Amino acid sequence: MRLRFASLAALGFALVMGAAPLAARADEVDEILGGGESKPTAAKKPAPADDKKAATSASADDDVIVVERKSFLLDKRLEVGPAIALTLNDPFVQHTGLGAMVDFHLTEALSVGLRGMFFFDNNTEVIRETVRLQAVPLLNRYDWAAALTMHYVPFYGKFSLFRRTVLHFDAYVGGGIGAISTTVLVAPTFIVSGATKIGPTVNVAIGARLYLTKFLALYLEVRDWFLLIDPEDRGGEPHPAFFAGNMLFTFGATIFLPASFKYTTPR
Repeated sequence: MRLRFASLAALGFALVMGAAPLAARADEVDEILGGGESKPTAAKKPAPADDKKAATSASADDDVIVVERKSFLLDKRLEVGPAIALTLNDPFVQHTGLGAMVDFHLTEALSVGLRGMFFFDNNTEVIRETVRLQAVPLLNRYDWAAALTMHYVPFYGKFSLFRRTVLHFDAYVGGGIGAISTTVLVAPTFIVSGATKIGPTVNVAIGARLYLTKFLALYLEVRDWFLLIDPEDRGGEPHPAFFAGNMLFTFGATIFLPASFKYTTPR
């Protein structure tokens, strides 16, 4: 009886002594695994300087413009200016032309207008050699030309000039119909004038404009004036009619009216 009691007492003591380390280890495991209650941590507020920097960055992003709009507008504006022209394709008689142009822009791409030109002739070395050889070419001097024209702007662009300023330009194609006056140059001197004729003419052109300000531009173009030369008796020899073209290199400056404009679409 005493032996059984002693055994039970020893067993109970062993259980009590082993429970304490197990409880301690359980607490250690809870700490390692993050168990148990944790103290709340206060949220870290951003510094005022950080808030101001973020606001500035957002404002800068809002002001970034990816594609700049055109620095000029053509719609419903009048374009006027002088013109100087030089002959490109006549080896016999070189013409210098002085005239003017007027265009009204119906839209940003389409315009209608008038072209007028007075010509001054200058006989070339080919003519002087012809006189010396007493040959008789078919020659006509252009006196003046006028036409109703229409032009279309297929594209425009811009480029940087010396990395200091940006200039805008556009290119156009067009043509027109009108009248042209010619005078027959009579052999052998080609100084005495023969008959003067006024006939129809058709012209085609390609050109470009360089915009310096909102109302001032420079332009250059190549325009070919086509006409039918009537049969004439030059030097006593009859000649048939022939089709001729008077190709001119033209340049000048233009002014746009009104001088200012307003954008109708948001930037």
